[in-house]
Amino acid sequence: MTPTTATLMPLPSTLLTASTTFLTLT
Repeated sequence: MTPTTATLMPLPSTLLTASTTFLTLT
């Protein structure tokens, strides 16, 4: 696994969590 891939891997999870939290608060 390249450093770039390792860095990008958490992004979808973070965005999903942020979207879910936003929808819950809204």
